[in-house]
Formats: sequence, C-alpha cells, structure tokens
Amino acid sequence: MQGNEYEKYRLQSVEKSINILNLFYDAEELGAAEVAAKMGMTRGTAFRFLTTLEMNGLLIRTSKARYRLGLQLYSLGQLAYARFSLPDLSHPYLARLMEATGETTFLGISDGSTKVIYVDRVVSTSTLRIDIRLGTRITAHHTSIGKSILAYQSEKFIQHYLETTDFTPITQRTISDATMLLLELEQSRHPGYSCDDEESETGLVCFGAPILDRTGQSIAGISVSGPRSRMLENKKEILISLQDTARAISSKVI
Repeated sequence: MQGNEYEKYRLQSVEKSINILNLFYDAEELGAAEVAAKMGMTRGTAFRFLTTLEMNGLLIRTSKARYRLGLQLYSLGQLAYARFSLPDLSHPYLARLMEATGETTFLGISDGSTKVIYVDRVVSTSTLRIDIRLGTRITAHHTSIGKSILAYQSEKFIQHYLETTDFTPITQRTISDATMLLLELEQSRHPGYSCDDEESETGLVCFGAPILDRTGQSIAGISVSGPRSRMLENKKEILISLQDTARAISSKVI
C-alpha cells in the first residue's frame, strides 16, 4: 500500500494506545496525569485508555494508581522472538542433539506467567519415543525446560510464579509446593541442568538446560526426553551433549 492508502485504514484510538505503551520505554511507571500531559489529552481520556489496556493485560495497575507494563506484553514478545528467530537458529542444533542422544529434543519458552510453550522439536527415530505437539502449554515446574528457565529468571519473576501457579501434582513425583520448587531451582543452577523425573508423565524422563542471553538471564530452554530406562542409563552422555548444545545456542543469541 501507498501512504495515502494506509491513511484510509488508520484507527486513531489504536494508534494512541500504541503511543501510550511506547511511553513506557522511558518510564517504569506512569500515572494518568503524566500520560495525559505527554499525549496532549485530558486526564479522563488518558484514564480510559489506561484502564482498557489494563483490562487486556497490557498494563498492570499498582496500589498507588499508577501503571506499568503487563505480563501479556512479555508473553507476546517472547512468542514473537521465538517464532521468528529462535527456532530457526536452534533447529540445526536440536537435530544434531537428537542424533547424538537418540532421543527427542525440544525447544520451549515461557509464556511470561506460569506455562512453558513448546515451539520446536526434533522427534527421535527410535520405535519407543516421546513427542509433544508444538504450541502445547504445560505448567513450567512440571517440565525440565520450565525449571531451567525459572532457575535463571529474576527473583521478581520467580516470586510471581510462586504466587500464581497451581501446585496440584499430576503424578506421584510432581513438585507439590513452592518450598520444594525453590530448593530444586537452587540445586539446578550449579550443574546447569534440570530434570523432570516422571513429574509430567509416568515413565518419561527429561533433562533440560537454559538458553541464556548476554546478561545471564534465560530466554528459553532445550531438553532431551525419552523413556526413563534409556535416559538414566545414558544420563552422563546425554547431559554432556545437552549442555554443549545449550551453550552453543546461547553464544549465538544477540
């Protein structure tokens, strides 16, 4: 489309909402009066925009009637990054990891709250193998990928997770409370990997490792998954390949 054609389809209310969100590049929190002044609108109009953005999860209202960016934006940003960049970058590494271990490999990201989203995989050629449909969302601490991501997130993110997640176990081995999860996250940081030992499905074991950005914070995780007997028998070799792969992908992340 040419410039004049675009003008026919512009919605000023949407454009104003986007411009309000862009104000948060320079401010952690803003009140309605500040937004009104910056946007050249009345305080009442600014409040209506802020309330609408809050209702849709794009902003969070604090106890002092101020606003900050909401987790929905984090979730959308993570999804955009993963779908248009990270899978393309990671897929050859996942393929080589599957060949090295003989087991299914996965790439997952956080949804910004309590779930992990599986965004790529390379399925094992073994007769007895594990597969999870892409786009599947699973409670993070039920998975090795999720625990690897959580272990390298900020204290604020982890606290939000502990306060909002459902700790109802789905197998006899599932972590069932916040104290147990915090302990496991601490214990996983030194070796640099996490384990799902039949916590999401009986008979399934997964080892996961984080994909870290240059600040040392996790942006995703990868895992190797297979039947418990094979995974434990080949644990040492699998972990070496897994962690080498995670470091290789992390080194390519901008």
